[in-house]
Amino acid sequence: MPRRLRSQPTGLIIHVIGRGCRGMPVFGDLTSRSHFLYLLGDAVERFDWQILNWVLMTNHHHLVVQLREPNLAEGMGRIHGLYAQRWNEREKSIGHVWMSRYKSIPILKEGYAETLMRYVDLNPVRAGICKHPAAWEWGGYAANVGLRAPLPFHDAKAGRRVISAGADSYRDFVCDKIPEWAGCGHVDDERPQLREIIVPGDSESLDEAMTLWGYSALEIADIYGVTAPTVRNWRAKGAGPPLFPG
Repeated sequence: MPRRLRSQPTGLIIHVIGRGCRGMPVFGDLTSRSHFLYLLGDAVERFDWQILNWVLMTNHHHLVVQLREPNLAEGMGRIHGLYAQRWNEREKSIGHVWMSRYKSIPILKEGYAETLMRYVDLNPVRAGICKHPAAWEWGGYAANVGLRAPLPFHDAKAGRRVISAGADSYRDFVCDKIPEWAGCGHVDDERPQLREIIVPGDSESLDEAMTLWGYSALEIADIYGVTAPTVRNWRAKGAGPPLFPG
């Protein structure tokens, strides 16, 4: 069966996630991180992307992208393909470097882009790697709030405007969540766990899990012990999910 075509909408903010195969540390050292950023910069110039935010973790990356042309698949295929080739050469390895294809989630609902930007910024804080996002060199937060010059591929002014026109407001919006989020995740997490997102009785939280974070009805059904059509029915009716079992 042919693969389903990726959604590549122009003008919308897209959350792109790439994960190392079997969770291996594809960004475990300076050489690997620098090479990925070189390839990202080349893709931004080649395909005319706008990068609003980004972060490299040990075994996965997050990019917040806007397209001017429907070329995300071509660009990500180039980045991941060339990165995997160099990785295998350097590690004297063969086989897959990335866990399946990258994930891409267009942000369709008002307010979700801000939530996404904050999550990307606080990813290393949430994982317990650092205490403040400005301390993590391999992400866009410091540039978005004006603490550091952005890397050439990063449009920090546009990234800042996703939340507000002012760096102080951006900083406050992100950092107000540090006490709540610090150390609550894991270095392997690509996204918040469902139990962190879904609020029983709140239909908006169910929509957020599926629309912003890309959870499937089946994944949600599994934690409730119901079927995927049941979850889709909750969403269609605008019904809040029940209390978690147990």
